[in-house]
Amino acid sequence: IETGLSAISYQLSAISYQLSAISYQLSAISYQRTAISATRTLGEQRTAISATRTVGEQLMDLAYMLIWANPQTNNIKFSQIKLILS
Repeated sequence: IETGLSAISYQLSAISYQLSAISYQLSAISYQRTAISATRTLGEQRTAISATRTVGEQLMDLAYMLIWANPQTNNIKFSQIKLILS
């Protein structure tokens, strides 16, 4: 019986850790939404989050973010990346 109870105890603690991990993920999503809300209008948010965007458009967004978010790559022109991805 003790072995069974300790197994249940471990399972419950594992569930507890999973729930706390989910909680952290949800709070991270909440922060991301707050950040998006602070920097974009509603129309821009819908465009950015829209599920109908093509992979190409998402790649362009990613390239744009990588170039302008990273000072070391600021000298790369966006048009060059556009040519590479197209």
